[in-house]
Amino acid sequence: MRRIILIPFLFILAFPALAQELTSPRSIIEANLEATGGQEAWEAVQDMHMKANIGIAMAMGEISISLESHSTTSGHIYGLVNLVDGPEGIPAEAVRQEVYVTPDGGWVKSAQGQQDINDMPAAARDGIRNQFTAKPELAYIDMPDSLLSLAGIRDLPDGSRAYEVKINMAGQETTVLYDVETLYQVGQEATTPMGAITMYSSDFRDVGNGLVVSFKQEGDAGDAGSQTVSLESFEINTGITPADIEKMSRPKISVE
Repeated sequence: MRRIILIPFLFILAFPALAQELTSPRSIIEANLEATGGQEAWEAVQDMHMKANIGIAMAMGEISISLESHSTTSGHIYGLVNLVDGPEGIPAEAVRQEVYVTPDGGWVKSAQGQQDINDMPAAARDGIRNQFTAKPELAYIDMPDSLLSLAGIRDLPDGSRAYEVKINMAGQETTVLYDVETLYQVGQEATTPMGAITMYSSDFRDVGNGLVVSFKQEGDAGDAGSQTVSLESFEINTGITPADIEKMSRPKISVE
């Protein structure tokens, strides 16, 4: 049975800004934080609740998947992936995934069994945590200059231009694209065991307090197929606690 690989995605966040000349990766990241509502506003976010639909186009047909997650900025995460629809021969358990993360560890549970997050490579652990980070630039801004670089300005497929900022986290390089006019984070590129991944964002919406999230990301990962991530909802500061998330991670007991 072919294993289904979900492209890691980060929610791409932005807010309109005046065009300006930026010449270093740190200045671009700082400008993005300012353009998206301000660093202080993002640091005030305590938790987020997200629902999304993921479409995967593969040779065997189109697969539709649901994703729901709760997370806190203290590092507690619970995520659940389920099959919604797909070609015959793909059982729901082959797609279902649960993720539970704490500041000290956690696990990923799938049809292949349960894997302790601390047994994964550092890049994989960081990748999981970054998927559920409301504003990754808050982490980027604290990184040393040696892990940040500006590769230049790139022409994008839609005719726009973007700063090409390279971020080195846990030995894995990710390219983050920021529109030169709006300073929106409009794309990301990374290399995975399945090959190069490129994701572009669109459909930006205000989710409260002047903070804006891209509600659509589209990308291609070669053998893993092309994917479209469409957010159904994105809420911040819902009041959920680490204890609530721990309860979600407990085994479900069915009563018949």
